[in-house]
Amino acid sequence: MLSREETITVKNGQAETFTVWRTVHGNILQTDQTTQTAYAKSRAWDGKEVASLLAWTHQMKAKNWQEWTQQAAKQALTINWYYADVNGNIGYVHTGAYPDRQSGHDPRLPVPGTGKWDWKGLLPFEMNPKVYNPQSGYIANWNNSPQKDYPASDLFAFLWGGADRVTEIDRLLEQKPRLTADQAWDVIRQTSRQDLNLRLFLPTLQAATSGLTQSDPRRQLVETLTRWDGINLLNDDGKTWQQPGSAILNVWLTSMLKRTVVAAVPMPFDKWYSASGYETTQDGPNWFAEYKCWSKNFV
Repeated sequence: MLSREETITVKNGQAETFTVWRTVHGNILQTDQTTQTAYAKSRAWDGKEVASLLAWTHQMKAKNWQEWTQQAAKQALTINWYYADVNGNIGYVHTGAYPDRQSGHDPRLPVPGTGKWDWKGLLPFEMNPKVYNPQSGYIANWNNSPQKDYPASDLFAFLWGGADRVTEIDRLLEQKPRLTADQAWDVIRQTSRQDLNLRLFLPTLQAATSGLTQSDPRRQLVETLTRWDGINLLNDDGKTWQQPGSAILNVWLTSMLKRTVVAAVPMPFDKWYSASGYETTQDGPNWFAEYKCWSKNFV
């Protein structure tokens, strides 16, 4: 195990010096003195930071798809890259270096550093999902799986689910074969405000309340959700929604998670599964102010 001293200069304060420990598997993130165990985290892009930065720069100098993908192959950080040229060609590459893990290794869990579970190497760039001039005529992605049944070797594979926001993009784009710039912005705005839980859970809620009387509050709440288009629009105050749909789903989903998933997950990990995902600060949704600032700067 190797160690080195790092010093961080603090403005108007004392510099902080600390020791960084490292093994062949990566930097040490945590130690357990009781069991004399050190936990390291491997990074597929370790040592490839500069090459990745240069690839970001050089991709803008590419004259065609082939030259562009050559730079994409050098980009080791896991991120989506999109291509478009003056001739109307479009393309996409799910860039990044991905480990070739030993069979049976669940990347969510640590493994002994004896060498038995060491990576076989990195997967070749040819295995990275990519597409050039797709038949659909467009490329859409919103942090979803880059390819159907893609066997990702990192933790993102465990985050992809059925409630992907990209489905909303596909639905809107398929309604119109061509879009103006303003219409494309509208697709982004509507997709970002779409409540994904409505599409995922509404059929179940409708079935669960179908036998209740019309006067039952639970059925009335579900009927309110049924009439809602699922798009969150803010009132003029910028803090409250025009429709109660997300508030209803937030309360129900929080209760449902506590009674099901959270009950089976031990502390302190239960907190990761108890959150409904809705922002309910008194000042309103945090993302809206950030979105307005971002869109203003972008335009």
